[in-house]
Amino acid sequence: STDTLKMDCFMVETQENERSLFEYVITGLVILFFGGLYYFINHTGGDITGRPVQTVTNPIVAGSAGLALNDTPQANTSPRDTDENVTQAAIPADEQSVVSDEDIAKQQADDAKHQQAMAALEAQKAKLEGEIDLLQADRDNLVETNTALIQKADEVMKQVVVTQQAALAEVAQQQAPATVAKAVGYQLPDGTQVTIADEGFEGLLKQALKVRAINTPIIFDAIYFESGSSEPTKNSQSQITATAALMNGHPEVHVLIKGHTDDTGNSRQNTLLSLTRSSYMKNALVKLGIDARRINVQGVGSLEPIAPNDTEEGRNANRRIELILND
Repeated sequence: STDTLKMDCFMVETQENERSLFEYVITGLVILFFGGLYYFINHTGGDITGRPVQTVTNPIVAGSAGLALNDTPQANTSPRDTDENVTQAAIPADEQSVVSDEDIAKQQADDAKHQQAMAALEAQKAKLEGEIDLLQADRDNLVETNTALIQKADEVMKQVVVTQQAALAEVAQQQAPATVAKAVGYQLPDGTQVTIADEGFEGLLKQALKVRAINTPIIFDAIYFESGSSEPTKNSQSQITATAALMNGHPEVHVLIKGHTDDTGNSRQNTLLSLTRSSYMKNALVKLGIDARRINVQGVGSLEPIAPNDTEEGRNANRRIELILND
């Protein structure tokens, strides 16, 4: 019985040893399997299905216990990049080349249209420049024609003035006695008697007042101005006095005193100077008793010359004062 008991104990011990060895083998295989699985997952970048896996480490979890097995991996790419990759992957290579060729053809067509538009603009520009040249030529022709017409009109006006003055002088000579050189009977508003000659400016003015020669310029022939001066010389006073006496004898008459200059200086200054001279004549007549309302003044500067301004004699003739009878 003792031997039997020992045999039973030996068999139990043998069975336990065999079972323990089998468990070790199984445990080793399991460990080896999971170890291989862990190595496969971490070193091939894919899961057991063969799909790529992207692992994002959570710094909080990794700092304490590492990445949990059930954590959801987060993609490291943006949705836009993913969509573009998917789109590019979805389009075959031959279709991508076709799209690229279409884009190139479209760009070439756009470039051709742009070049055509630029050519059209250049043609339009050349046409406009030609029209501008034609208009400039027409303008030059008009300016030249207008200048010629103005010069011709000035010559005609000069001839008219000379003709009118000659006619007035002829009428005065025919109506006045040949033996009488002077006439008395005119006086100033203050009663001062004035002797007025029958020739020159005084004779022309007397005849114009008699026949009412309206709008006929009569040039003061004894009123002298130095170049640039607004006051006449001292020997001009006698003719101013005679003019006042003649106007006093015809109180119904209104006159225009018109000032002229030579072309010395600029146009604006000459116009102002001529107006100043005619205003001086008006003030002188008013001082002698003539109503200021009967006298108008005008200054035209060097716009109406009666002689060339390239000689001293011509400039002296152009520096003049005219008296014109008005209604």
